[in-house]
Amino acid sequence: MSRVLYLMRHGATPVETPRLFLGRTDAPLSDLGRAQALRWRDALASFPLDAAWCSPLARARETALLALSGRGMVRARSTDGTEAATRPQDAEHPKLALDAKHPALALDAKHPALARQAEHPALNGQTRTAPSAGPAEALILPELAEIDLGAWEGLSVEEVRRQFPGQYEARGRDLAGFRPPGGESFQDVARRAARALDAMARAAGPGPWRILAVAHAGFNRALLCSLLGIPLERLFCLGQDHACLSVLSLDGERPALQALNLPPGTNPPV
Repeated sequence: MSRVLYLMRHGATPVETPRLFLGRTDAPLSDLGRAQALRWRDALASFPLDAAWCSPLARARETALLALSGRGMVRARSTDGTEAATRPQDAEHPKLALDAKHPALALDAKHPALARQAEHPALNGQTRTAPSAGPAEALILPELAEIDLGAWEGLSVEEVRRQFPGQYEARGRDLAGFRPPGGESFQDVARRAARALDAMARAAGPGPWRILAVAHAGFNRALLCSLLGIPLERLFCLGQDHACLSVLSLDGERPALQALNLPPGTNPPV
């Protein structure tokens, strides 16, 4: 395999009872989620990656930070432009967990040093190859964010049924095309996922390359369906456990699935 995408889901978030719709809501990792992400540290410590990208949402950013923390110095940049570095083992320390209030580790998706939206040629419609992400650095790519559930965000199924009569049932009848008020459909996410993959591939150049992308269950399923020719109506048939890893070979005309839903700590196929 010469062009390989390693697609990871973020670790677990705090459990809500009843279960709530979680899309763009910026929930942090739970203690379990941090432990899951850290289980990737040894497996990825010397793994041959050429670039790493992550969603701007905190649960994906922290997963990327912890999963890559065995690859040398873990870098983060504050909103004033100063850079902080920690030893890999420091990523386990609760005070160094990614927190928007922490001045040294606040990762802002709008910060040019992190998002690099303005200067990165692949995200700016240019074709020249840019430097890849460092071996311990995940660059933020806004297109990797989870599905936007609009007015459904933070609601339970019963609250959706009560506040938006008939909409939950309508989604069940059209899982691919239904769009909550102010939100996205899975068709929208699949189109956005294609743009994200194109941006990452153009940044890496013609290859060979191995790219890690840390994103979300809905996003990952939509991308997998799109690449593998699976109808979006069946996307929930694809397992996407917390902190799992799926591996896609992008050589040739048709992408090939090399692994699906690998548990944290598994040695990924090269």
